[in-house]
Amino acid sequence: MTCRSVKFEGTRAIVCGRGTPMRCHACHLAGGFRCDWIVGDRGAAHPKRCGRHICPDHATKVGPNKHVCPEHREAWEAFRVARREEKEVTE
Repeated sequence: MTCRSVKFEGTRAIVCGRGTPMRCHACHLAGGFRCDWIVGDRGAAHPKRCGRHICPDHATKVGPNKHVCPEHREAWEAFRVARREEKEVTE
C-alpha cells in the first residue's frame, strides 16, 4: 500500500491506497483531479476526455466537479468567450 500527502483547498491529508499514486502532469506532485476537457467528438455518446492527472494548484475549476489542465485552460477561456458572445447575439 502506498501513501502520499495531498494538498487540497489549503489543508493537507495523507491518502493511502493500492497501486501507483497519480502524479500531476505539470509538476509531478500528487494529482487529485483529471482534466475533463473533451478532445474527441463532442457529439459522441461517450466523448473522449483529456484525462491528464492534475494537482489542485494546476487545476482550473470550470464547473461542479469539472477541471481542466494548464494545456486546456486557454481553450476553455476561448470556449467561454464564444458562448458569451453567442448568448448576446440571441438576446
